[in-house]
Amino acid sequence: MAVTNVQVLHDGWTSSGDDKGKVEFSVTFVVEVDDRFDGPSVVAGAVNPDDPDLRIPSLGDFYNIGNDVDLNAFCKKISPRPVGGMIWHVNVSYGPDSDTDEKGDNEPRDENDQPVQNWEDEAATIGFQLIRTSRAAWQGVYKGQLIKKRNQFAAFHQITWPEGPPFQPFANPMLDPTHFGLENGVAITNSANAVFDPPVEKDYMQIGVTVTRNHRVFPFEHIINYVNSVNSAQLVVSHRNATVTVEPGVGKMMSITGDWRLSNGFPFWRVSYEFHLDHFFGWQSDILDRGLHRSNDVDEDGNSNSEASFKKNAAPVDAIKDLQGHPITEPVKLNGQGQPLKQGILHHEAVFLRYMLYPELDWAALDLNRKLPIL
Repeated sequence: MAVTNVQVLHDGWTSSGDDKGKVEFSVTFVVEVDDRFDGPSVVAGAVNPDDPDLRIPSLGDFYNIGNDVDLNAFCKKISPRPVGGMIWHVNVSYGPDSDTDEKGDNEPRDENDQPVQNWEDEAATIGFQLIRTSRAAWQGVYKGQLIKKRNQFAAFHQITWPEGPPFQPFANPMLDPTHFGLENGVAITNSANAVFDPPVEKDYMQIGVTVTRNHRVFPFEHIINYVNSVNSAQLVVSHRNATVTVEPGVGKMMSITGDWRLSNGFPFWRVSYEFHLDHFFGWQSDILDRGLHRSNDVDEDGNSNSEASFKKNAAPVDAIKDLQGHPITEPVKLNGQGQPLKQGILHHEAVFLRYMLYPELDWAALDLNRKLPIL
């Protein structure tokens, strides 16, 4: 768990200047470690064990690389990133000490967007965006049929079929989080009550939320423990007069990223937590129980068959057959017990099998409501 080598990447060494005498430098270092769990905090402070003078500069150091020296350019930003295996590239940027004041947009500001003297006083921020996505649509609102006769335009009819869905004149949305978004949705099938394969796709929007705040030390353990996780408990996040409530199972942590910065001699990490909210489907997968085969472990009513009724070495499933005794070629809905779903008002319309695909964790330990830096 140590740095084994530090070198300057010659191809990553650049400089630029303007007519006002402002000169900026960018240097890329190659750092090798001996442990894949050595993270950006270890790499950002790397020192070559065979040459202590060859190291990653500290924030605020003046430019002094190889034969180059500029006492008016200071280390402003250090950006480590892994490039494969146990090799990292560390980009170091240098510029005039007045750079932050000239730009203005990097000045620290408080929760009321007023300038402050120290980055420690800057409050956290929150941002929102919409993310377009789609998934298989197993339920919808049945509106009737569009019929095309020869040499005529297609005409719309409010037609149903035996054991099929009734005509539904409107789509009634669900206000509470639901996996289908439609209170009066029915299983989507053809007029023989067989599901479509492949199913139609449903386009909808997720909400992206990004919470950004300052850290003294980059929280690398948060990446390992929380990225790709789903919140298991309700979470309320509030910053700058914006509040979002994340119900259990609705949020998925997509990324945790950060940049190392320096202002007024104060080094810190600017860290962003990005998570997506799916209020329609959540992050579980509700899969329509359907197929071409039936289980031979139970009968049509879900009662277990005796072992004596099985042939020796028989397969656990049998092909579902039509009335002529031929295996069906189009999947039909199943009843949750491995048998074809019976039609009629006394039986289920459809059975969905629910699977959780991501770990469910309580995000309370992330303390996303904290406005000041995490010490």
